[in-house]
Amino acid sequence: DIDYTVTKEIGKWTAGVGAFQENQLGKDKISGVSQVASVEENYGIGPIVGYNFGAVDLMATYNFGLMTHNEVGGNMLNIRLIAPLY
Repeated sequence: DIDYTVTKEIGKWTAGVGAFQENQLGKDKISGVSQVASVEENYGIGPIVGYNFGAVDLMATYNFGLMTHNEVGGNMLNIRLIAPLY
């Protein structure tokens, strides 16, 4: 998996665009035999918005599924709460 992120902070707000790609590098094997059409691909892109509450950040990403092959696909919403560990 590879994630791409481009954001800009405007005061306490963060806005940007994110994308991902997921590519299986080798074919699946059953009992040592490579399986036909078993390599997966999945791509998506979408907006990112976040807000800094001081001690923590809240960030939401929404990815529109662009292309999916041999994998579960569709749109994804991720919400992250980012907090320091110190």
